[in-house]
Amino acid sequence: MQYVSLSKLPNQYPTVKNYTLFKEKTVLFNGVYPEKNKINFQLPEFSDIIPIKETTFRFVLAVAADESDVNPRLFTS
Repeated sequence: MQYVSLSKLPNQYPTVKNYTLFKEKTVLFNGVYPEKNKINFQLPEFSDIIPIKETTFRFVLAVAADESDVNPRLFTS
């Protein structure tokens, strides 16, 4: 096995390929070793989000469905 410095490995996270919608409103996130390194999480409902007064945003991140998605519909900050 060849030694490779961690500083020379490409960043594995986040990448669209690591996220899979496998049930309605449930996403599977795979790590480097998906057979052992994975987690399921529920997508939040927008109705559950409570705005906080006087909150400011410094950036907005658009999350694309895949690398060819030119019209992303998911956003976070």
